[in-house]
Order: sequence, then structure tokens, then C-alpha cells
Amino acid sequence: MTNEALQQAACFVLAVTVSTVLALAQPAPQGAASRAEGALPTGPLSLPECIRIALEHNPDVAGAVASVQAANAHLGEVRSADFPALDLTAGAERGRALSTGEIGGAPTQTSADGTISLQYLLFDGGERAARIAAAADAQRATALQRDSIVEALALRVTERYYGLLAAQWAREVAEVTRRSAEYHVDLARARHAAGLVPRSDVLRAETELADAALGVVQARSASRITEGELATAMGVPVTTVVRVESGPETALAQRREGVEAMLALAERARPELQASRALEEAARAAVREAKAQWWPRVSSGADYAWRDDSLLEARDSWSLGVRLTLPLFTGFERGARLERTTAERRQAEAAYQVLLRDVELEVWSSYAQVDEAEEAIQATAALVASAEESARLAEGEYKSGTGSIIGLIDAQTALSSARLRQVAARLALHTAMARLDRAVGRSLIASAASAGEKLGGTR
Repeated sequence: MTNEALQQAACFVLAVTVSTVLALAQPAPQGAASRAEGALPTGPLSLPECIRIALEHNPDVAGAVASVQAANAHLGEVRSADFPALDLTAGAERGRALSTGEIGGAPTQTSADGTISLQYLLFDGGERAARIAAAADAQRATALQRDSIVEALALRVTERYYGLLAAQWAREVAEVTRRSAEYHVDLARARHAAGLVPRSDVLRAETELADAALGVVQARSASRITEGELATAMGVPVTTVVRVESGPETALAQRREGVEAMLALAERARPELQASRALEEAARAAVREAKAQWWPRVSSGADYAWRDDSLLEARDSWSLGVRLTLPLFTGFERGARLERTTAERRQAEAAYQVLLRDVELEVWSSYAQVDEAEEAIQATAALVASAEESARLAEGEYKSGTGSIIGLIDAQTALSSARLRQVAARLALHTAMARLDRAVGRSLIASAASAGEKLGGTR
């Protein structure tokens, strides 16, 4: 090979090397930019719409999705061990010796070389397969944990949604109470002007009105607070104005089965339990991987090398081979690793049992809370009906002069209290059913979407 040809080869190798380094130095391309927060839909929002907005904007979801992406990438890294490794090494150099005994100095030398190497692991006692299985189980656990985070977010949005509805109901009760108090003030003043009641009746009625006005202020404040809580759960700024729609009351209890069936359903369907089982399988795979350390490793390899310089003729070489490696002593590392992975497997098994007991208690408690809320709905309905009749009679008695202002105010206070307790019972029933669905592993996202379709669909 001539000097000119060698120089061209050296320049080519150098250009390839520089371009490769520059390519590796470039930052990895980023994913598509996250969707900018859009304005909320106009008009009152349904529960499915609130959950959809939360899935789009809440950072908990983005973090969970990123965790799954990282787990997928890690699984791809581990699975790369199933493929052979192919390496290319190339280089070129030009130079000469500075001090020689030759007259005129040593000649300039230019050389280029390249090597292609192929390596593949043939046998490792199952270590590679166990490592891949552990990574796959860990990836599955991460995906299930993402589902758990998403469903927990849906439950939080559901609770805040009905909390805002309840705050609006309570505000309506406060407004009705204030209007009744204003009517009582007018009634007392009219009767006092007619000389039928003393001035103290007017003062008591005005006190009732002031207390009712304070109740309206407190109800408005509670509504603003719960509105901010819902906005935060949805992942939008706390200052966002959120209005929710109130659908018709549904027979929620019709969706329930026996508590034993719900306990069995939770064991099968809860993503947390499935994730814990996946982590348990990953721990068992780690034990298999540790046991494989005692087996020999058999690998194969093939190489092809080429070299050319200005003084010697171009030459190439190749080789094929199989290599056996048997670790004889590793400083007791293998035994310690097996002991650690075995303990971690027992720890994962115990963690599953602890979580299972917690889930069973959660189902049991949620089921009891639904029963309590259903009975409270019936009891408060009767309470409100009785209080309304009592207030009507007290007002009639006061107008006719057979009743006192104290009896009228007490009856109105009892009616307001009964209505607020009915609001609390309605809120408790909705939240208890949502918690029960979450406890047994039903998807609140699917349930909300199905309810939206039955109510006419979402916008």
C-alpha cells in the first residue's frame, strides 16, 4: 500500500471516529412536549370529566408513567444479554522515531488496523434467564403500581367532587335557613307592631337572622375551600373556577355483592396485591440467579483482524473459540448473595401477607360504612320530614298566638340541622361507595365513565 493510500485510510478512520464521538455526545432526543394545560370545559363538570382532567394534568400520573417507562427500558437492557455482542475496533496512526542510528533519521510510518469481534454466552447455569425474569416481574410490578396510583387519584378526585357537591348542598340549606329567618323577623315585627308580642320576640328573631347570615358566610367559605381541593386534585391551579353538576341520586347499593365475594374480588383485582405478587416472583428469580453463580460459564467468540503499514505487507487473521470459566473462590460472595436474596424473598412473601390483611380490613370497613350510610339516608329522610312538619306547626302556632318565638326558632334550628345531616349522609354514601369500589379493585375510572354514559354522556 502506498503512503497516499495509507494517509487516505487514516483520514477516513479519524473522520469516522470523530463523527461517532460527536454523535454520542449529543443529548438524547426528548419525548414530545407535555400537553399544555388547556382551559377547563365551559359549564358544570361531570365526575368523568373531572377524572379525565386529573389524568391529563396531575403530576402524580406523569411520575407513574415515567416509572413504567424506566422499568421498560431496564427490561430492555437486561434482555440484551440474550443477543451476541459485536464489536468493531479500528485505528490509524502516522509517526516516526526521533532518535535512530540511521543516516537521515528513521522514515515516517503510517499504519491502519481494524478488528471485528463476536462474543456470545452459551451457558451460565440459568443466571441470565433468572435475571431477565426478575426484571420482567419488576416491570410488571411497576405497571401495576402505576395503575394503583391512577386509581388512588381517581378516588381522591371522586371524594373532592362529592365534597364540593355537598358544600353546595350545605350552602343551599344555609340560604334557605336565612330566608326563613328573614321571614321570622318580618313576622315578629308585624306582631309586635300589632301589640301581640313583646319587643323581645323581635330581638330573638333578629338574633336568629344574624346566626343564619353567619351560616351562609361559613357555607360559602367551605365551598371555596372544597373547590380549591378539587382543582388541586385535578392538577390545575388552585385558583381555577370549578363548577360541578349534580346528577340524579342513583341506587348505589344495587351494585353490591356479599362481603365474602368482595373480599375474594379484592384479592384478585387490587393492583397493589398484584404488584406485591409480582415483586415476590422477582425475589424468587433473584434467588435462582444467585444459585446459578456456582455453575460454570461457557462462552464462544470469533475475531477477524486486519493490519497494514508502510513497512510491512498487509496481513489479516481470524480466530474461533469456546471458553469455559469456573469460579473457584470469590471471597464467599456467592454464599452471602444467596443468603441475602433468600431473606429478601421471605421479606417479599411477608409483605404480601401484610398487604392482604390490610386490604381485607379496608374492604370490611368500607362495606360497613356503606351499610351505615344507607341506613343514615333513610333515617335522615324521616328526620327531615319530621322537622319540616314540626317547623310548619310551630310557625302556625306562633301566628295564631298559641306558640312562642322560642318554639318557632327551635323548630327552625332543628330543621336546618336535619337538612345538614341529610347532606352529610348523602356525601357519606357517595364517598363510601367509591371507597368500597376502590377497596375491592374496581376501576373508578371505568365506573365514572359508565355512570356518565348512563346520565347522557360527557361533553
